[in-house]
Amino acid sequence: MDMRRSEIEKDKDWRDEIQQMPWLDFPESWQVQIIPPFGGALARFKVRRDDTPNDQCVSVYYDAHSRLGHMPYSYWEVYPCPSEHMERGECRRHRHDEVEGLMESISESLDYLPNRPEWR
Repeated sequence: MDMRRSEIEKDKDWRDEIQQMPWLDFPESWQVQIIPPFGGALARFKVRRDDTPNDQCVSVYYDAHSRLGHMPYSYWEVYPCPSEHMERGECRRHRHDEVEGLMESISESLDYLPNRPEWR
């Protein structure tokens, strides 16, 4: 085992973080790809529907220590999300325990993807 990784896990108390992470229940029609937690996120994944091209996916990350978005709490970020300005996607953020809102934002984003100008 890489000792540096083990030291980081211990230093960041990831075992405690695991206990605080909520369970996520994804609809059957979604495909979820777990990706490395780069950029300071604790967890990251991408979501697409079964019938969607690979490049049309929603990105989700979990920022447990508000390192990326400067929020006063742990949160999930979903990108892209529908916005009033359809030429650019916006992100949505949900507290770590707002799983229902997180799932709604992902679903709305999946509906939005085919309508993004760069994919028309």
